[in-house]
Amino acid sequence: MGSVDDDNISKETPSKPNTSKISQPATKKIKRNKSIENIVLKLDEILEPTKPKFEEMANKKINYEQFKFIIENSLGVSNPASVLDDFNITCLEIIEIIEKIKPKINTPGIKNRLTRLCNSLLDKALSTEPAQTD
Repeated sequence: MGSVDDDNISKETPSKPNTSKISQPATKKIKRNKSIENIVLKLDEILEPTKPKFEEMANKKINYEQFKFIIENSLGVSNPASVLDDFNITCLEIIEIIEKIKPKINTPGIKNRLTRLCNSLLDKALSTEPAQTD
């Protein structure tokens, strides 16, 4: 009797076309994380052309290595402004730095991420800015 059930199971298993669809959502999630990991791994190479710009900047509050740290740690974070807490720099100051170095970056993916980071930091800066009264 057990061998008949085994035969039925082995006959039914190959005919199920939906077994490959089950693993797709997990693959997409991993792929998203891999994207950020790949950017972080290539960040040195991508940001290399911006190093001279850091030396040219007057009144810079952060150096190249600190900037790279901020970028690495703000990717994929819901509140990227929290990364700035460890540095003596405001959202508007980091936006200014990003805008100065962005023309030196040749990778569209990083440029897009920096634009999104600037937008997020600007939203945060505008929401925390004290209201001006006349």
